Amino acid sequence: VEEEDGEEQDRELGGAKGHGKGRIIGPPPGSSSRKTVAAFPLTSGLPSSKVLCITNLETEEEDRDEAAGHLARIRALMDRAGEYSHLSGYAAMVAGLLAIAGAIVSWKLRVNFNHPSQARDLAWTWGTVLLLAVAQAIGFTVAHARNRGEPAWSPLSQQVVIAMLPAAYMGAVFTGFALREGRLDLLPPVWMMAYGSSLMGLGLYAGARIKAAAVLFLLLGAASLFFWLDYGLRMMLVSFGAVHLVLGASIAWKPRR
Repeated sequence: VEEEDGEEQDRELGGAKGHGKGRIIGPPPGSSSRKTVAAFPLTSGLPSSKVLCITNLETEEEDRDEAAGHLARIRALMDRAGEYSHLSGYAAMVAGLLAIAGAIVSWKLRVNFNHPSQARDLAWTWGTVLLLAVAQAIGFTVAHARNRGEPAWSPLSQQVVIAMLPAAYMGAVFTGFALREGRLDLLPPVWMMAYGSSLMGLGLYAGARIKAAAVLFLLLGAASLFFWLDYGLRMMLVSFGAVHLVLGASIAWKPRR
């Protein structure tokens, strides 16, 4: 009797397991036992397992996407930390106006780069233009940094100066050589190419507009050297005058943030 009762209970449990629902199993007929057994499925069905796996995969993909977004934002912040944003469009425009003034003064004094005997007058005129341009650029840069609440002489500013120094040194050495040898006609193309190389170093930290201006100075310097060597004043007017005005207007209209 006990074996038959056990087989019948097994059949009841198996039926409950197959239908996926719990069933109340009472005592078998003829049995004196009053014990009631509740039968439920012992394992989860296969469809539930599939839904659980899909949910886990979707969660992992969302986590990966969120992590990728965080990394992109961190990378953007690091890139911005390495960008130099203290350039002043007004400083570039003033530099252009100073170059135009230097060309006009040279024309009024009837001095140009084709006569070695006029080296002293040219040195005074364009040396003064250079000093004024550097002084006002430093002044505008410091004022711009203070308006933003940032230090003007930061580690990034030091890297910018170091990047620009080699080209400036090259221009100074060639200037001394041209003055000693009486080759004043070489000065405008040398200045343009040296300044363009210096701007290219600045452009590594200050963006595409500075790089574009650097390329223009390099091309104008090469063209002056090979084709327009006798038109030094005009090339100075076009390069250091007009290019600076356009660059300054572009920066002032849409400053770098």
